[in-house]
Amino acid sequence: MELMKLYQIGILMQFPFSSSLQRMTVVTRTLGEKKLVAYMKGAPETVGSLCRKETVPDNFSAVLESYTRRGLRVIALACRQLENKYTWHKVQHVSRDVIECGMDFLGLVMLQNKLKAETVPVLEELRRACIRPVMVTGGLGGGGACSVTGEGSFPGEEKAAKQRKGSARLSGGLLPPPPP
Repeated sequence: MELMKLYQIGILMQFPFSSSLQRMTVVTRTLGEKKLVAYMKGAPETVGSLCRKETVPDNFSAVLESYTRRGLRVIALACRQLENKYTWHKVQHVSRDVIECGMDFLGLVMLQNKLKAETVPVLEELRRACIRPVMVTGGLGGGGACSVTGEGSFPGEEKAAKQRKGSARLSGGLLPPPPP
């Protein structure tokens, strides 16, 4: 209970998630403190680009790629303590571009969506039909699209790939070859 008294944090302003901007931000104030703090979450590449370079680890891209290649969904977090000139009233009228800059990179959050039990037989049936299911996550730089297995291939994928030779590509998936 003491912890709740120490850290009562209120959201004063919210810049909602925008798919075109790939991020969202809130401006907060902790009870009893005057300083306001902005917190951002969003696509790692976007959040990283809005952070002070010295707060983003040198291996940021390599670490991000290692997680996305494993089929994990990755979200980046950042924050910024706002200058004293920002009050509750002022943040109500400021543009998000003014707040969402010079952030301090906090880290990456990895999320995993496990397959439901009823999905496995469907995937096996698709594979028997020479259709390679893929999950498109919307990630950038090629690391965001991965097969639903999270490993990049199914058992026996080489044989299926030979059967698909000459198939057309469509939205990251493969169409089976036309019947003979």
